[in-house]
Amino acid sequence: NASLTAVPPGNALKDASKAAMSKYGCGSCGPRGFYGTIDVHLQLEESIAKFTGSDQAILYSDGASAVSSTIAAFAKRGDLLVVDEGVYEPLVTGVTLSRANVKWFRHNDMEDLRRVLERIRTTDEKLGRKGNDQRRFIVCEGLYKNLGSIVPLADVVALKNEFKYRLILDESFSFGTLGPTGKGVIEMYGKRHMYDA
Repeated sequence: NASLTAVPPGNALKDASKAAMSKYGCGSCGPRGFYGTIDVHLQLEESIAKFTGSDQAILYSDGASAVSSTIAAFAKRGDLLVVDEGVYEPLVTGVTLSRANVKWFRHNDMEDLRRVLERIRTTDEKLGRKGNDQRRFIVCEGLYKNLGSIVPLADVVALKNEFKYRLILDESFSFGTLGPTGKGVIEMYGKRHMYDA
């Protein structure tokens, strides 16, 4: 298994660190839009995209800002987020910044998630509202930072598909730790092609 704590033997890592410090300094210490993009940023994005089998990847200088801004980029006022109560603070911040309508479900409790989704559907029917009148998302973590638990992904995806929601899956802590090659919870479950996450 891949590990974030794996350190190669010898001085290879130390030598590479010294070379990078000599060439680039300590880092931009801020957003690339203000402090610029350097060649290694682009190389790393390309490597990550290739590793994960994605078309593209993007790097942020801070994980919390990446997570909170991603939620706000996808969901806006009037949209609906159905969020696991176990998510960590940057996701909660993103949910708040989005100004979307929010419903919470008990952590990793698929019966409660179904209950929340059914209640929303019932309210829609009473009001004559169509589900496609707003963007709707289920928000989960792959590996929950605060709890150490893993999302029951197949169950979440089944509910997402049944109720016609989109899925925002934060793999910040599952990437590099879960799956045979460290690609995260989607790889761990072994059916990447089945998940629209």
